Amino acid sequence: MGSNTITDTKVGQWDTAYGWGDHSTEGYLTSVAFGDLTSTPTTLSGYGITDAATSAQGALADSAVQPNDNVSTLTNDAGYTTNTGTVTSVALTVPTGLSVAGSPVTTTDTLAVTFATGYAIPTTDSQANWDTAYGWGDHASAGYLTSFTETNDLTAAVTWANVPDGNITQSSVTQHQAALSIAGSQLTGTIDGGTY
Repeated sequence: MGSNTITDTKVGQWDTAYGWGDHSTEGYLTSVAFGDLTSTPTTLSGYGITDAATSAQGALADSAVQPNDNVSTLTNDAGYTTNTGTVTSVALTVPTGLSVAGSPVTTTDTLAVTFATGYAIPTTDSQANWDTAYGWGDHASAGYLTSFTETNDLTAAVTWANVPDGNITQSSVTQHQAALSIAGSQLTGTIDGGTY
């Protein structure tokens, strides 16, 4: 029974209630006809209803346009204009990238909107590529090389150190042989029968 506690006081109360007898046989009222009631309220507020419509509001509701009523049910009592006219021309303008044909329409015709030359709806793939490129960030601030000036025009002597033998070919030596000078101290081995 959880935290309920049976006390002497509660037991005494139960015994008292039992002593009152079986109320199911007392014949208590279980229903009543409205006409049998006396001293009934005569106003809505007497029944506790405080948000009911007034009689004036009810009359307005009865006179209002109802679903499925015709427009002729309304009365132009304020003198609004009833003039009618005829449309004689309909034209269409479009933003850059589009062109329109058949404008203006003066009788019965069709306005056709197409893409101007050089414009088209981008594909889903193209849009995905644009989004990807945008995700790479603004390359304007990446510091890429925008110009270059060669300061070594080879008019002065050039010393190359540690050039691998594989990068020096016979044709490159032959091409520049007129400008090459080799001291005897730089040669070792046998060249054309001579020993150095």
